[in-house]
Amino acid sequence: MRAIGSATILVTFMAISTVSGRAATLTEDFTIDLTASSFVGNDVILTYGSSSFPKFDPSLGTLTEISETLTGSTVVGGTLPASTLEINLADVAPGQSSGVPGAVAIDLEGTSTNAATLARLTGLGDAPTEVSFAVSGPPHVSFVWGLLGTSTLDGSITYDYAVPEPSTWAMMALGFAGLGAMGWRGSRRAAV
Repeated sequence: MRAIGSATILVTFMAISTVSGRAATLTEDFTIDLTASSFVGNDVILTYGSSSFPKFDPSLGTLTEISETLTGSTVVGGTLPASTLEINLADVAPGQSSGVPGAVAIDLEGTSTNAATLARLTGLGDAPTEVSFAVSGPPHVSFVWGLLGTSTLDGSITYDYAVPEPSTWAMMALGFAGLGAMGWRGSRRAAV
């Protein structure tokens, strides 16, 4: 009986204190360091990972969407006849093309609701993101290109998530209280 009374108090407290179901956001920052590198070839892709940032903690609710931004600039050099540079922010931002060589301003922004992407960014620990630089030129023409020197790109990721309704918390608490009461009664019968 005491367990049922405690469960009732717990359910009442949670129903009163929990804010009604709503959408919420959480933003994390990261950086991407571009180190000097160069390649010879055709249709070459350079990929750079970011500094780490926390994954979305599933205890906060259900992740529904991510939004990422990336800003900064870099210098691309080399022999690139009639080539284009395409920059992609992993999972969210469409590529942007730019004539090269020269200074390239980077301003990418995009969102994703892709289930695989959301799952990759949910859990404990850190979640790196990445940016890729792809160069394409005329078929069968070899070229030399690279990112010159070093530069840092600034990024952020925003987690949009749904917070559970109070009734969900109440039903979970009531279910656990019921299981506890059944276990308690079973242990008393075994003792008699």
